[in-house]
Amino acid sequence: MTDKLTWHYFELPKLSNEINIDNELDLWLKLFGAETEEDLSKLECLEVPVVQQIINAYRDITATDEFLRLARAREDALHDEASALAHAEKKGERKGEQRGIQIGEQRGERNQLKRTVQKSLSSSMFKTIGLPVLYETIDAPQNEIDAIVSELKAEYPGRYV
Repeated sequence: MTDKLTWHYFELPKLSNEINIDNELDLWLKLFGAETEEDLSKLECLEVPVVQQIINAYRDITATDEFLRLARAREDALHDEASALAHAEKKGERKGEQRGIQIGEQRGERNQLKRTVQKSLSSSMFKTIGLPVLYETIDAPQNEIDAIVSELKAEYPGRYV
């Protein structure tokens, strides 16, 4: 970045599996990349004093009651978060299902109303009596019937006058 500060990125998963005990950087990167106790044991077997000191310090820290308490608290927090997320997801799914059912019922009712209006408009009785009969015979608000009549006239021009 500048002559005062530089950044170095190391992709730990891409490191070679071979360990060069003469390369201090390689040892440090292997330590940072260790994920299991087995990985630490392999490094400890190299008998490099600095590495052994670091591993011993790590084990001392992680063996304390405070560390174990914090680790348990972290695990509990992660579990609680996952549970809350799962609960919220299920709640959202239930709400979505209910909303979907409601919309489906509304659409079904509207389609049924549309079929009834269409059937009534096609009848010979309607042609002689007119729209006021629809308002009285069909159980729906007048503005909704008017909207359906307009839709039908647009869908089938010339069919309904």
